[in-house]
Amino acid sequence: SAEERCAATVRAFEAIVHQFVWLLQDKRWVSRHAAGVDQRAFAAQLYKSPVTAVYDRKVLARMLVEVARADGSINDDEVALLRDFLTDDVGTVEELLAKAKLSAIELSETTVESRDTLLMLTWAMALTDENVDIAEEERLADMAGGLKITPERSRELKKWSQLHILDGALDVNEGEAKLIGYRIGLSDEEVERATIQFQKRAARA
Repeated sequence: SAEERCAATVRAFEAIVHQFVWLLQDKRWVSRHAAGVDQRAFAAQLYKSPVTAVYDRKVLARMLVEVARADGSINDDEVALLRDFLTDDVGTVEELLAKAKLSAIELSETTVESRDTLLMLTWAMALTDENVDIAEEERLADMAGGLKITPERSRELKKWSQLHILDGALDVNEGEAKLIGYRIGLSDEEVERATIQFQKRAARA
């Protein structure tokens, strides 16, 4: 039902938000797993190239908000979850919603080392509703262009985000997670392999 689909979307969004911890001493966002020992692609990227510069974090906040409202609106659940994710120095959701779309120049002024992470996190946000529409695809492609990221690399970052979302969902409900994996564009083989790898890690924990 539409109500169940909405609830699944919120859970997926929460899985992304709560995967991160704010390390005040370093002023950077990293994955909870990357802060420990996990070195899978998504977590490894965050650990290797965290978003640390104030300007970069402000750009990231605007990128996330742009994707959240790409369908023309942003609901109360999305606003609440964005508030959990955003820190005071990057602005409130309301302030960010009032801003114009990021320009290619603004994107090009980000730190080179953080650009892959910026796009990867934005892909993760776009995928949480399990339906990246044409407008979102086009905006993400524009963002990638502004960040000087090739289409090939963008596809790779998208894949890492897809697998990360699936991994977070597997931690909640394996049966539902597989369906989410299919809906966000993963193949049968990718979902099966990711599920087996998750089960192996769980067995070692």
